[in-house]
Amino acid sequence: MTREKWLETVEKIRRQFGLETERQESLGDELPGERQVVEFQAGNLGKIKMEWVEKPRLKDVKTTYSNRIGSSTKIENVYDEQELVNYLNVFKWNESDQTWEKMGNEFINL
Repeated sequence: MTREKWLETVEKIRRQFGLETERQESLGDELPGERQVVEFQAGNLGKIKMEWVEKPRLKDVKTTYSNRIGSSTKIENVYDEQELVNYLNVFKWNESDQTWEKMGNEFINL
């Protein structure tokens, strides 16, 4: 899915169901990138959360170590800032457990 398709999907959800929550989050201090999250009520499917994640592609993992006894190992991830990776996560709210459950390919086209 491309960024344009994601924006079209969010607009379609906004028109069809209305959005309860729309926010943008950082992936964290250790991992560069951002996550866009939308939550909405999808009729008989219940509460749905969709996350669009966009982050730099992992280019290399550098390991620094010493063969001495008691020394530590340092692992450093190297990211390619020019090439981005993006993917979509879809979750359904489980009322009984009060948790989000990840949906797979069974997600129905809105």
